[in-house]
Amino acid sequence: MIRNLLGILLALGLVPAIIAAQDSRVNLTAEEASIRALIARDADVPYVEDRIFWSGAYKRPSVGSQRAEAFSPTNMSKRKNQKTTIKVERLEVAVSGDMAWEFSYGTLDFDVDESPVRHVRIDTAILRTWKKVNGQWKVAANFSRPLDVDFVPRPGTR
Repeated sequence: MIRNLLGILLALGLVPAIIAAQDSRVNLTAEEASIRALIARDADVPYVEDRIFWSGAYKRPSVGSQRAEAFSPTNMSKRKNQKTTIKVERLEVAVSGDMAWEFSYGTLDFDVDESPVRHVRIDTAILRTWKKVNGQWKVAANFSRPLDVDFVPRPGTR
């Protein structure tokens, strides 16, 4: 009898915890859906003010509004009709619901406005961290690297 009573009390104590865990998973699913919606419209992805950004087009990462030095600034200004597509491979939201990380593959397509006009396609790998700020998901760090490009060390480095 006491054993049954203890079993019932234990079960009653666990029910709220199980319900809370399910509720939090539903919320994480909603948070993931919110991030995926932002990724789907990549050109409008919001960034935190002190974000870190680095792509294969720049020599070093930039922080915040700092302007990064491009490997070829002239070519950057000649890009026309630029379009980015993203395919999310993995996206995980922290249990706290305020941070997330994403690994994706992307394609950057653009025309180079020179004679003759030529089309460029760059396939990339992307790693981003997301932070929820005032209820809105924003990118805190974005690292992108072209695929199938050899790493070439600078002269004088090992």
